[in-house]
Amino acid sequence: MGASCFRWAVLCSLVASPALGAPDAPDAPDAAYESPGRQGFFLRFAPKFSYLFLWSNANVASSFRQELPSSADAQGYGFEGQIGREVWGRVSLAAAFDFETYRRVHAKVEGETIAVEHFQLGVVAFGLVVTAFPFEDLGWYTALKASLCSIEPALDNESFGGTAFSGPQMRGACVSALGGYEWRVSRGWWMGLGARIGYLRNTTNEGDQSLNAVSPGLMLTATYY
Repeated sequence: MGASCFRWAVLCSLVASPALGAPDAPDAPDAAYESPGRQGFFLRFAPKFSYLFLWSNANVASSFRQELPSSADAQGYGFEGQIGREVWGRVSLAAAFDFETYRRVHAKVEGETIAVEHFQLGVVAFGLVVTAFPFEDLGWYTALKASLCSIEPALDNESFGGTAFSGPQMRGACVSALGGYEWRVSRGWWMGLGARIGYLRNTTNEGDQSLNAVSPGLMLTATYY
């Protein structure tokens, strides 16, 4: 009787051993969402708020038509759009379009400060942006943008019911450095806050008028992969 019970106990232990040694079934969370990947093409939308400091050898208050050295500052806002994808590791390349408008321009001409009413400055740029994510969480980013841009004065023209551009158009190169942090809020969306500083150098087609400008500011970002 004892030998029979022993044989049954050995048989039961052999049957139960594979079940006890089997690995636990993995949980079923969405692994793609849990991993912080930034892969494939992306779209980035970035409203921004800036302050412009400008120096020119022409009078900004006359839409750069007078040969009088001047400077100006103004607050403004704008929008930037990017489309691109990662090109190597944690580095991405994107084409960018952005525009900015600056109102409430305060100008200094021949040492006198004046507030220019019904006057604004507009900046339009097309360029390329290289963005790097230095840390593995892919939240922090730094970027460098090089663009072709133009700055144009605008006057409110009530007789035409809108804004009329006047004066020589300024064109040239501009560069921007950007940096910030984005938080992942869903499978494909990242939302963040960043800081930027830009520099532009513009001249007229004839090269008679020229200007230099610096524009620091903040921007909100929404990126979709």
